[in-house]
Amino acid sequence: MLTMPRAEGLVVAFSSDWNAKDEGYSVIRDVAALANTVGGDLYVGIGRDGHVVGVDDPDRLEQCVLRAVRHDIQPSLLAFVSAERISVEGKHVLRVHVDAGTGKPYCLNPRLTDTIFVRRGDRSVPATPDEVARMVRSANPIPFEERISLEQGLDFEACRRFFERSDLAFDPKRIFGFWNKAKGAYTNLAYLCSDQSAASELLIEFADEEKTQILRSERVTGSVFDLYERASEFLAGMNGIQAARAEPGSATGAESLAVAPGVISEALVNMLVHRDYAKTVPNVIHVTPRSVRLFALGGFGAGLSAKDVVERMGTDCKNPGLSRLFTDLKLRDNLGAGLPRIRAGYKETALGNLFSVSETSFTITLPRVRNDAEFADFVRK
Repeated sequence: MLTMPRAEGLVVAFSSDWNAKDEGYSVIRDVAALANTVGGDLYVGIGRDGHVVGVDDPDRLEQCVLRAVRHDIQPSLLAFVSAERISVEGKHVLRVHVDAGTGKPYCLNPRLTDTIFVRRGDRSVPATPDEVARMVRSANPIPFEERISLEQGLDFEACRRFFERSDLAFDPKRIFGFWNKAKGAYTNLAYLCSDQSAASELLIEFADEEKTQILRSERVTGSVFDLYERASEFLAGMNGIQAARAEPGSATGAESLAVAPGVISEALVNMLVHRDYAKTVPNVIHVTPRSVRLFALGGFGAGLSAKDVVERMGTDCKNPGLSRLFTDLKLRDNLGAGLPRIRAGYKETALGNLFSVSETSFTITLPRVRNDAEFADFVRK
């Protein structure tokens, strides 16, 4: 004997009927939300307050629901949904059972991320970017760069500027990895390079090592080229400002410390190409009087030594398409030479103090050293 739930919850949803005016939107939304979460049951013919109202034509309703499951949810959920007509308090109710789907995320419109719903408590609500990213990672074996972008109305002004500086022709549909011919759509690599990208970074300069006083801060969102350019300007300004403050013979040595521009460039590029863009937390760059620290989500596995980190980051790139693009634009060295070059700038610094990695993130720490011509020019040798 079927025991009716008394109220809505994570795995139970109620709907009074199929609303023809909005083509059953609330029913379709709840089915997709259950499939995107842990599955459950939707009872059509029961109000949100648990009051049984029943449905007049359960046969027609079942046909509407199954048709919508086949055509109005993408990808199709038909294999994960079944319908059963039951009697509750002498009234017809349609019980729609939904299994957790294996093709998450399921959406009502593939061009709109706010049509991806999940169950949160007793409500079906739009999934957060982090929730969408988790679903994609768990269900999609295709590398992030190669997946079809959820956003297709892309512009590429920032990317175009870098191509023009390198005297390269710019056609986004001809750039390696930007356009999936079979699908006729832009990939996530194109999205990351586009002006619509949601990739972000947080830049902060502190007055002290304890990070208690902020001198300046900035958050940047957009194309990875905007992130690279703005971070470069921010750190170049740090070097210039610090050098201007320093006076000959000054006792405040921290004010005359700097990082070589070539080292900064290598570190920024490595932060961008090894980043896990399926996660939405911003890259973080902290500047203190004695160091520049770059933090990003990524990771190469647990238990790696500092030497392993350098070797793995030189060969195992999370975003090979982005790495190739930066190489073509001469923003990074090929074959992973950038990290050894950073290492060469700090021969007296323990390797573990320069690079650290966990299963989910990595950090590059660049000590600020005496700002002289020999150090600043070493990357040009």
